[in-house]
Amino acid sequence: LHVGFPGVPARIETVEARLIREADLVCATAGVLAERPREVSPQVLLLPNGVDLGAFPQPAAVREAAERPTVGYVGALGPWFDVEAVEAAARALPGWRFRLAGEVEDPEIAALAELPNLETLGEIPFGEVSGFLAGIDVALVPFRDLPLTRAVDPVKLYEALAMGLPVVARRLPETERWAEPLVYLYDDPEGFIRQIRRAVDEHTPEIARERRRVAEGESWDRRATDLLEALAYCRDSSRA
Repeated sequence: LHVGFPGVPARIETVEARLIREADLVCATAGVLAERPREVSPQVLLLPNGVDLGAFPQPAAVREAAERPTVGYVGALGPWFDVEAVEAAARALPGWRFRLAGEVEDPEIAALAELPNLETLGEIPFGEVSGFLAGIDVALVPFRDLPLTRAVDPVKLYEALAMGLPVVARRLPETERWAEPLVYLYDDPEGFIRQIRRAVDEHTPEIARERRRVAEGESWDRRATDLLEALAYCRDSSRA
């Protein structure tokens, strides 16, 4: 949802509408995004995000939660980030470590670094993301409930599952399709804290392997196959 980002001019919607009208096939990564093209385009493919399984291998052994568990987030740190929930959790769990990797784009997030158990690492290269995930016990997708985030299918959720990690995510249209114990959903700061605790307490090698198994069905290769099939259908339909 491009207009949901700061600084994007509203006229982008006019450009997108024209593109949709002219396209033979429209792809959308989230259900909310797929609804608008269906009003004018007969061919809409819901094509969620996925994961490069080779770049995110499941560790040979499940990480044993230390006396001081570590939870982490990787991605842009903008105004859609749930500062309130993360701050509440860091204060409620002073013996835990919180690590945030990503470019800080909001002053509220920058202020979190003043907490003694929270660390902001800045943006890291894609090649280092798997190593970052291997060093945490729980992956976070802490988004605020906004029009922008309701149209987001978080790619980092797939990457964490591929590595067998539990994920704690805001309940949104594209996250609530995941069931526990694959993903733990929250609605408010209190729920966020509760679900982080559960994610650590319930983590087992068996559940980690199930997360990996599910992620294997969500690969980019699978998405490419779905796209190629849709393109072939459009081509055959145009010849009929």
